Amino acid sequence: MNNTKPIIANIPHIVNEQNICPQGAARRTSGPTSRWRFAAMAVLGWTAFGSTSLQAQTQLTVFPQEYTAGMRNPLMGFRAGQQSGPHYDAGIPTRAELEADAEDMLSDLSVYPYHVLVRDYIHFNVMNDHVSDTVQRIKDYTNAAYRGYETKNIKVIPRVILMYTDHNDPAHEYWPRDLTDGDWTSQAVRNRVLSVVRQLGEAWNNDSRIAWVQMGLIGQWGEQESPYSIDQDLGGGVTWAELLEPVFKQAFPNKKVLVRS
Repeated sequence: MNNTKPIIANIPHIVNEQNICPQGAARRTSGPTSRWRFAAMAVLGWTAFGSTSLQAQTQLTVFPQEYTAGMRNPLMGFRAGQQSGPHYDAGIPTRAELEADAEDMLSDLSVYPYHVLVRDYIHFNVMNDHVSDTVQRIKDYTNAAYRGYETKNIKVIPRVILMYTDHNDPAHEYWPRDLTDGDWTSQAVRNRVLSVVRQLGEAWNNDSRIAWVQMGLIGQWGEQESPYSIDQDLGGGVTWAELLEPVFKQAFPNKKVLVRS
């Protein structure tokens, strides 16, 4: 009687219960099954040893050379001036105008290799001029205004604004045509602003051309202080800060939102 036990540890796919004799029963130490089992174990052992030897033979040690110049980091470079801003006070820009400006910006940035960020003040009515406007309007602007930026690894910091200079100058206010200029408190304005924030998130949250987003929107230059502060009561004890914060968080889970005030 051969009392040698079969080795089954760590090879469950090779030896199963049908190949193991009951306790105390005679076991075959020769024949096709035993020879096949031995051959399989030998192959496994050779594979493990051979793999280790192969890794040892192909292991490389790299000693990188020192790079003394500055590194062009798309999130930490110098920031260029605004892209659109009051340049479009004459009206809502056309796609051709936006693409031409994008080309000019790329040409300017090519002179300064460490300029990798561009801030863009965007007029609200460029993104939304009527309640029927959809997120496609924002995407169309983005694709035209930032055309070719990805080829230069340039990213944009956008800020949507409702006014740019003194609030007594209607030439620098950018309200949608179906809302009342200078109305910071009505329910219609609240609904529209929050709706546009959600559309901005849909357009920009996963757009690699967007570095981060400035909240903006309220007050002169979107700086949230005057003529209406985001902490000022809109009526009923609610403020713009309380309205905007949760909507921006929901709209931009993958982007940083900068509060500029």
